[in-house]
Amino acid sequence: MFAARLACQREHLNTSGPAGTQDTDLKYCYLAKAAYDAYDHGRCRYSVDRMLPALGLGDHGYVATAFLYAAVNIVPVEHQQHWIGYVAVADKAERDRVLGYQYREIVVVWRGTSALDELFKDLEVNLQPIHGEESNKLVLVENGIQSLYATSCDSDACKNNHGSAKDHVLAELRRLVTYLRNKCPGDKIHVTATGHSLGGALATLTAWDAAAHEALAGVVVRAVTFGAPRVGNQAFCDELVGPRGVKVHRVIVDRDVVPSLPPTSFGYADAGSDVRLLHSERVVPVPFLTLLVSWHFHSLKEYLRILDSDYHERPVQVQVQDPPPVPADQFLPLPEAELDHQLNLTLPS
Repeated sequence: MFAARLACQREHLNTSGPAGTQDTDLKYCYLAKAAYDAYDHGRCRYSVDRMLPALGLGDHGYVATAFLYAAVNIVPVEHQQHWIGYVAVADKAERDRVLGYQYREIVVVWRGTSALDELFKDLEVNLQPIHGEESNKLVLVENGIQSLYATSCDSDACKNNHGSAKDHVLAELRRLVTYLRNKCPGDKIHVTATGHSLGGALATLTAWDAAAHEALAGVVVRAVTFGAPRVGNQAFCDELVGPRGVKVHRVIVDRDVVPSLPPTSFGYADAGSDVRLLHSERVVPVPFLTLLVSWHFHSLKEYLRILDSDYHERPVQVQVQDPPPVPADQFLPLPEAELDHQLNLTLPS
């Protein structure tokens, strides 16, 4: 079982960190892997309720509640909408096992770059005001990543969800926070945004918005990223971890170059000082192919290989054959009645 695997890693991980860090990093890394494994040419291969069980994470302690979609606007091509992540909530067993009594976690999981047009957006490294706010010109973020996160798709091509990825995630966070406050009034709520590479950058922007959202007042917000690039300038990073109070935990393989991009000479800065450096001892037999070697150490598989000593022996099994078409209504957020069933919750008496 997934929980048992986490427990057994404590004696085998070849990295150091605070108590609990090793377990939680591995947990979020597998959740991030699920976003890659479920992706299939712009869509998710599974319905919301089937995705995590189909990917071997049925006992991981989380229930997926909604999908996230991003609009990719490469001029002059019409907006394309890509499935880019999901939102999940911890069940009672996970709350008690990892988070401590009376804490319930909502996790926002973003996928990393998986399509050519997403790569083009990654390369738009010019800085611009956060969410285009002219009144806040000092806080700057990368244009391409912000475009994926905040661009609305209101055309007929966006069949799954109108609006932006930002709209989708904030709407689902509002829904789940309200739901948990009604069903679990004694539980405090944490929101963790996570992802690998581009997904980590999107997680950072999610944490920025969630921390200042009125409906999420009192909710603890953090970002846990794997091999994420820099997102914004020093003013962005200072406000993120300062006034907004976001706890940023960055996991980086020592030979991964992506976390050092875009360079600080372009005006970028690192968000937060909580960094866990993973040491890769693997020897790649093509040292003259510098770019390929760097990309090898950036892959999520390399992060999992270091975090999970059993990763190669027991990888998550992914369904190979194409699943039957998923009905359109199963791309909608999980209804509250189904949430009650999966989380075993009822209204307090």
